[in-house]
Amino acid sequence: MSEQEEANKRIHQRFYQEVWSEGKLDVVDEIVAVDFEGHAPANTGARGVEGVKEFVKTWRTAFPDITFTVEQQFAEGEKVASHFVAVGTNTGPFMGRPPTGKPGRLPGIAISRIVNGKMQSDWGEFDILGLMMQTGLIPSRPPGMGGPPGAGGPPGAGGPPGAGGPPPGNN
Repeated sequence: MSEQEEANKRIHQRFYQEVWSEGKLDVVDEIVAVDFEGHAPANTGARGVEGVKEFVKTWRTAFPDITFTVEQQFAEGEKVASHFVAVGTNTGPFMGRPPTGKPGRLPGIAISRIVNGKMQSDWGEFDILGLMMQTGLIPSRPPGMGGPPGAGGPPGAGGPPGAGGPPPGNN
């Protein structure tokens, strides 16, 4: 691996450790390009340094104790891919929903292009649906989709017939 690829990996690690886990938004100025473009679930189109800061602030308001751990990392040329796992507790509003006080785990992968020591772009995929279900921001199952009684729906919506609701066909 080249020295530049190693340096790019360190920048990506700083992004997750210092910016996301520690909330050091001043580091964004050091490692993110002014013309940065972000592409990820729940990303409202983070563009540039200020867009990244706002995106991180939104998440850290909803999950102030969020911590990211980089599990695996690969670099090739200008690109760095990181597999991460984030954990945190939802104690602030998120995506228009009130806080639940519940913890959640968010695995994901991000591929960033790093040029001259700055992140130019980032493509991320992570399990935001799973996080929202774990934290109770959305039901773990849609109403009427089975599961134990009361799992994501009105009384009688889940479970086998006779488990708290009328049998199928008698509504």
